[in-house]
Amino acid sequence: MLGQAFLNSRNGQPELVLLEAAAGFGKSHAFRDFASQVKQGLVFCLPSQAWLATMLRVCYSHLEGERDPAFLEAARRVVPELPWAKVAQAAHLTDQNSLSNALAHALERLAKRVGGLVLLLEDWHEASNDDLNSLRVLYRRALMGQTPMLFGLNARPMPNDLLEGFGQDAAIMVKKITPKLR
Repeated sequence: MLGQAFLNSRNGQPELVLLEAAAGFGKSHAFRDFASQVKQGLVFCLPSQAWLATMLRVCYSHLEGERDPAFLEAARRVVPELPWAKVAQAAHLTDQNSLSNALAHALERLAKRVGGLVLLLEDWHEASNDDLNSLRVLYRRALMGQTPMLFGLNARPMPNDLLEGFGQDAAIMVKKITPKLR
């Protein structure tokens, strides 16, 4: 499942996969196993809470050369402790969506530069609305730009749909896998 999604993403068809199962079913193990097999691009296995800040910290060496004022302002807001570049022109990000869009644009450029990004986000049922909205923006940008990105989410079964809002765009194809107990 993740392997085929990864191949599709490498061919410019970003993929979003949700692995939904009860606690202790092996979702995290499946993600770590898959991550160890990926040989191209960058792979991140992150907790869903504050995933974007964690990713910016881990990716800093790849992103420190960015000079886009909107990205730099957004990055400073999310991870102020890192020494992001100073630029003369200031961007004025007014809301969470513009901040997410600026960060998504930089991650999209990074994905193309390194040959793909794999984001495996764990315990998605614990994600905040801001985390979910940031992922929606990044996924939509990846779709529009045919960016080589694979998004893997794992979660415990929830009564509400964790992916609500992703299906609003007809181009978004979500693979929801729910393993059955034997």
